[in-house]
Amino acid sequence: MLRHWKTRRYCIGAISGMVCLLVGCGSGRDPNLPETAPVYGVVTLRGETLPEGTVRFTPDDPLGNPASGMIQSDGTFEVSTYSRHDGAVLGKHKVTVVVDPRLDGSQPDPPFSIPKAYRDPKTTPLEVEIVKGNKNEVVLNIDG
Repeated sequence: MLRHWKTRRYCIGAISGMVCLLVGCGSGRDPNLPETAPVYGVVTLRGETLPEGTVRFTPDDPLGNPASGMIQSDGTFEVSTYSRHDGAVLGKHKVTVVVDPRLDGSQPDPPFSIPKAYRDPKTTPLEVEIVKGNKNEVVLNIDG
């Protein structure tokens, strides 16, 4: 009787494991979501690369999801919408740049400030169009 129970537990465990593997093997992305294209680039502030912050691509199409990416120390970024570095949805976008306070309370040296207009999709002068099949390499120049 005990051997029968151990065999049953082993079979249940094996079947559960196979179900978990099969569920994890799907594409993971809903085919009905808007198509994306890779987007990468660099951000400059008054002619110098911006070493930190976040860029956000807000599509003109209200059905499209926004994309965002962290600005690296060399000013470069890649954006993501649904998964890491999948880019932004196709079409026109307003682009905002934000530098949030550091979690440790330290300040950049030298300090920098993004003009308010560049932090809001309604007022930002930065606009780009993301096109399927293009490199979609963007240079975002912040003046002021």
